Amino acid sequence: MGPLFAEDVRKLQQSVTAREADMLDGLGLSGLQDFRGVKDRAFNTADARFRPGDWNDNHNDAFRHTYWNALMTKEYGAEWAAEYATAHEARPGNRPEREAMDLYNNEAGRRIAQQHPGASEEELADLVEKAVRDGDLVVIDRGGRLTFTDHIDSAETGDPKLKAPEKAQEHQSDRNTGGSVAGEHSGE
Repeated sequence: MGPLFAEDVRKLQQSVTAREADMLDGLGLSGLQDFRGVKDRAFNTADARFRPGDWNDNHNDAFRHTYWNALMTKEYGAEWAAEYATAHEARPGNRPEREAMDLYNNEAGRRIAQQHPGASEEELADLVEKAVRDGDLVVIDRGGRLTFTDHIDSAETGDPKLKAPEKAQEHQSDRNTGGSVAGEHSGE
């Protein structure tokens, strides 16, 4: 195991709940690297298709969660993806508005992948982008309310009462209490 991959594993261990860690343990080392690739593709594709920067509450966030779940469904199956994504959203400190947004969009991603089992990753990304543009996904408006993605511009998203994006926060995992809040790009 190279030093860069070891650092990736260390960061991943610090940003997951106990249930996520248990599920990831079952993937093995090469599986962890593949899983990290799925996550990275979701972030990179979201940034390529929607305004990058703040990864919370906006259209980029909605696309990323939906696409991430579509990719996990394609790679690991809908049941595994649902269990993992639900465990991920159960992080202590995850605001109810964000949890609701993410759970809704996660389910949409799994549904898209299940409805298009032979779709390539690019085709899934196109379907997810269409879902964002058609208003099939949700974001958080400046008042802290969930709203459909076609009812609001990305610049109008983000509840000012919510704490800063998790990317800027660093917390350690605590397997005894069920996990942690953050780590790099924890809003996936």
